[in-house]
Amino acid sequence: MTRHLLSASLIAALFAGPALAQTPPPPGQLRVDLEATVESDDDAVFRWTLDPAEEATCTLDADGDGIFEHSVEDCDANRSLRHSYDEEGTYHAILVARTHDGRSGQATVTVTID
Repeated sequence: MTRHLLSASLIAALFAGPALAQTPPPPGQLRVDLEATVESDDDAVFRWTLDPAEEATCTLDADGDGIFEHSVEDCDANRSLRHSYDEEGTYHAILVARTHDGRSGQATVTVTID
């Protein structure tokens, strides 16, 4: 008998098809999708989408230290920002979105600066 071990991330990837991506967020929450692209030695551009798409304020902790370095008003219309890192390393950025009526959501992304 052959046994196959699947990691949790592999299982999640297998089930993360288009049907799951279209599932609406739970009531009272926003779904936040976040990505980062390293465009130079020390700059990363963060891009995001919100679901449902509506006016919200987003705050970004670009290095995962608990301090939110950036704030973006109406972040459904303004969906990107650039951050410069001072040092090489791997960072776990967090974006938190909040609407005026109190709904919220967050997403994380890993950024590696070489």
